[in-house]
Amino acid sequence: MKLTYSILWFDDDEEYIESVDLDPIKDAIKSWGFIPNIIMVSQPEEFMKYEPFKEFDLIAVDYFLEACGEHGENFIQKLRQHGVYTEVVFYSANKISDLWNAVREKELEGVFIASRAGGGEQTKIINVAKQSIHKFLDLNNIRGVIMAEVGNIDDQLDMIARKSFNTLNNEEQIELINRYVLRITKQNDKSSERIALLQGTTKIDNLLESLDSTKKWNICKSLSNQIEGLNIQAIGDYQAEVLKPRNFMAHGIPEPQEDGSLLFTHFGKKYIFSDEESIQLRQKLQHYSDQFDEILES
Repeated sequence: MKLTYSILWFDDDEEYIESVDLDPIKDAIKSWGFIPNIIMVSQPEEFMKYEPFKEFDLIAVDYFLEACGEHGENFIQKLRQHGVYTEVVFYSANKISDLWNAVREKELEGVFIASRAGGGEQTKIINVAKQSIHKFLDLNNIRGVIMAEVGNIDDQLDMIARKSFNTLNNEEQIELINRYVLRITKQNDKSSERIALLQGTTKIDNLLESLDSTKKWNICKSLSNQIEGLNIQAIGDYQAEVLKPRNFMAHGIPEPQEDGSLLFTHFGKKYIFSDEESIQLRQKLQHYSDQFDEILES
């Protein structure tokens, strides 16, 4: 699982699909620090084109697929026969007993039952999603996901820096690269010798390859000071809100605490990584990624 929680929803009643209010489900997923991705389909060929369904964390299927000429449990059985054990919410507007009978008859595992009456299927989807996310949210697991997401944002910063750099004139480009070459060589960075060769050039790609996450953020801020309309600092303090905790997780030594949190110590400083902190950090990652996408689009 990444920071996206994906649901594939199959119901052959197109009027029902159009009437479903997805906001409660999306709001719940967002509140857990994940990005909701809900795909609704009404035709079996649409549903099966996503086979083997590995990109989905949950599948919702209507029991009475009247337009398809069969019942939903047949599609669930096909999933299981293909070795797909994604959690499934199986719902109906009719008697719940029919669903339980179908599940028992087909010997389906990992299936949750819901009534469509009063939005029961949405409540069940939220509850099952919350349960599956909770299983995943071991702090050591999510620690790795967060560090991977910072890597994705590094790519965004590279693109922002590259596009912004290309708007500068030749003299400004050389001055910027010389400035960063000087900073890195002063720090006796392990790549100092290679970086020193970039002095006097306009090779932004070579420079970006040698910058860590903090320097990528810093070079975008430098460019923001030179380019009108690129007010990247207004987005927030990415260094303090994301990179600082990421650095603790990347370089610190975790010590499990009695409450289940992790205490990271790095250069004498401490950082507590708890469930609450994990949610806030995922939400901040979403915020900055969205903002950087907007900059790239503009």
